[in-house]
Amino acid sequence: MVLEGEVGPFGSIKLPIIFTPTIPGETKLDFKITFSQPNCEAIMMSAYGVAESVPVWVTKPNMDLKICMYNRLYQDCIEVQSRWDRILIFLVQ
Repeated sequence: MVLEGEVGPFGSIKLPIIFTPTIPGETKLDFKITFSQPNCEAIMMSAYGVAESVPVWVTKPNMDLKICMYNRLYQDCIEVQSRWDRILIFLVQ
């Protein structure tokens, strides 16, 4: 992903770094920040992250909504189980 923006005189900006691992383990990502002014040197930085495999599962991996009809509301619950000693936050998209 390429981000662009402006930094005003004596200003600062925040750059979002989103870590979404697909497999457990360590990850390193190198960034290079360049500027439009030719006399400004590029800034090199690295981001490190560790993804852990956790004992989490969904009790019912498949949902059967039976026969769906137009203009009707169908709903079901997804139950997520954890066997870990820490609080886990999850997001459904």
